[in-house]
This record gives sequence, C-alpha cells and structure tokens, in this order.
Amino acid sequence: MAKDLNQPTFDVPGGEELKLGPQVRGGVAINPYSSLTLTADVDATSNKTFIPGVKSQVLSLGVEQTIFSEFMSFRFGAFKNMKDAGTPFTPTAGLGFRLYAFRLDVGGGYDFREEGALVSGSASLTF
Repeated sequence: MAKDLNQPTFDVPGGEELKLGPQVRGGVAINPYSSLTLTADVDATSNKTFIPGVKSQVLSLGVEQTIFSEFMSFRFGAFKNMKDAGTPFTPTAGLGFRLYAFRLDVGGGYDFREEGALVSGSASLTF
C-alpha cells in the first residue's frame, strides 16, 4: 500500500502549510484454517510525526480466532515503533460479535511506558 505519493499540502491555522510525505506499507494475512487468521504488516518507509525529530516505522502482528460460525471473534496482537528503540511492543486485543448482518466490535491496546489505554468500538450493519 502506498499513499500520499504526490505529497499533498494543506493550509493550517496561522498561515502555515502542512505537507504529507509519501508512505509505503506492506503486509500479509494467512488462514491456516477457516476460523484462524494470522497477520503481519510493516511500514517500509520511516515516516515523520507531528513531534519534531521523532519518526515512526511501525511493525504490527496479530491473530484472530472466530468461533460458533463467526458469531464471536477474538483478536490479539502487538505493534512497535521500530524507529524508537525505547518503545516496547504495545499489546492489543479485541472482541467481536456477529449476528446475521449486524456486527459489534470492541478493541484496544495498552501502552505500559505511557501507562495508558486506548479503546474503540464500532457497530455496523451490512446490507
């Protein structure tokens, strides 16, 4: 996956301009059997952040197991900024429920260094 190849710019408050640099990311997903998915993806390029002098190049690993004909999904994973040697792997987890066309998902991660959690949820209807 590649994005921002044309390096778009945006006006920001104060008369300044924000320029996005190109980013390239690759990954793979493997299904050893129908209810298990293993994933890995990585930034092929290092990327600027909003913090001056700090770059990001993220490696992510994950696994999803579904049960009861995909009624429930359990997800576990971790990610790490490879450009910051002091950053530990951040564990992630998620839980999903699917009933016909309705899906409810909750997921999050915990950063032990910052001692903070980030949780998100979604509900969707497929038709």
